[in-house]
Amino acid sequence: MTLGEIIRDARKKAGLTQKQLANKLGVSAVNISQLENGAREPKLETLGKIALALDTTVSEMINNDWSVVIDQPDRDFELVQDAITGAGFVLEATGCGEGPDADGDHYYVWPKDDENPEETRKEYVFRDLLQLVKSIERDADARRLDYIRRRLEAEFL
Repeated sequence: MTLGEIIRDARKKAGLTQKQLANKLGVSAVNISQLENGAREPKLETLGKIALALDTTVSEMINNDWSVVIDQPDRDFELVQDAITGAGFVLEATGCGEGPDADGDHYYVWPKDDENPEETRKEYVFRDLLQLVKSIERDADARRLDYIRRRLEAEFL
């Protein structure tokens, strides 16, 4: 059973809709849907808030099988890393694990073939890198769909 399925089952056991749980947590129902469908993975802190809102514990939700939580891939980090290295840049972590949450982790980014990265590298907070990569990804998807639409129109019209 995936973490999203566990959250969905716990929510249903508590007799709540996605919207009701979202209201309790102060997030959108879309956010809850993404968690339940596996599109997003909650941090342990978020999972704790969900458990509290559902009047249970994380241990009870996962039936003491912590591998369900620990073994979840960090999809956001993989997305950022793949996009940056795939574009020919270097991603270097600095200050990871420091600060109040992982979103506050800092990274340096510079072109892979840069001979003097100390002068050209830029420092980013992880959440800013993630937001940038996701916005570029959305923009690229929109352009790709527009290109396909134009090709189909040219082909069929």
